[in-house]
Amino acid sequence: MTDLQAIEISLRNLDGPLPIQAVRLHTLRGVFYNALGGEKSSLAQSIHGNSPAPYSIGALFTDGAFTGIRISTLQKRASNVNLADSITSAWDKLLGKVIRVGSGHVQVIEMRLDKQTTYEQLWEESIPRHSMELSFETPTRFPLHGFDSVLPIPIAVWQFYELRWRTLSEIPLPLEFLTWVLHQVHTLSATLETYSAYIENEDIISGIMGSVTYHAFREEKNKKSKETIVPESQLPNYLRAWQTLASLAEYSGTGKKAMLGMGKTRKILTKGDYQLPRKG
Repeated sequence: MTDLQAIEISLRNLDGPLPIQAVRLHTLRGVFYNALGGEKSSLAQSIHGNSPAPYSIGALFTDGAFTGIRISTLQKRASNVNLADSITSAWDKLLGKVIRVGSGHVQVIEMRLDKQTTYEQLWEESIPRHSMELSFETPTRFPLHGFDSVLPIPIAVWQFYELRWRTLSEIPLPLEFLTWVLHQVHTLSATLETYSAYIENEDIISGIMGSVTYHAFREEKNKKSKETIVPESQLPNYLRAWQTLASLAEYSGTGKKAMLGMGKTRKILTKGDYQLPRKG
């Protein structure tokens, strides 16, 4: 069974170019659920109430015009519903047909498989490096302690991924993983801008877009107790988990309203294998 999948649906606007400003987040959500037979369909009901949401969506644009939708799914191992196959089948039946996107009419012209893997493959293919870059490609906000902001603080970023991994996969993360992230992962550099996304009608929400480079430092032993959060021998396992969860972001999205089109994220491995730097 495919655990993680991303498909891209190409749409042709029959009413002329549809600018990015005309596509509301709730419009994308409607397109997603209508393809499944509506929000009251059995498939929609099987995923609608799940927390965390086992999918994320994002609009595709070319030269500022809406050209399609990207749908990513995260299979829950304990579920009897094969989410990837069900959604692929639903869109396959729509190929060539005309659907509505807001007030516009578009034709479904192509469905392309973008990515596909399993939780085991994602884990095994993750290299335990100390650095990475995340690119936030649609406006992104980061929930933390019951609030959300535009600051990509490491713990806010990785707790989002950790919840989805812990809930949906069956591969355990290292003990006190988020505690390790809180103390050892820091932001090295960031190139960010704030953008607004339309939710519905004229309601907007702000979020950041751009890239952030993160670094996981080695621990210095406590001068009094000589203890560390993570023994040196276990550090590669924590780094692998850290890299794996960042790779999960390409399917889960990041942060608030990822199931509506915000928080599209891409992981970029930095050049070189930074294994030696220490904090301080």
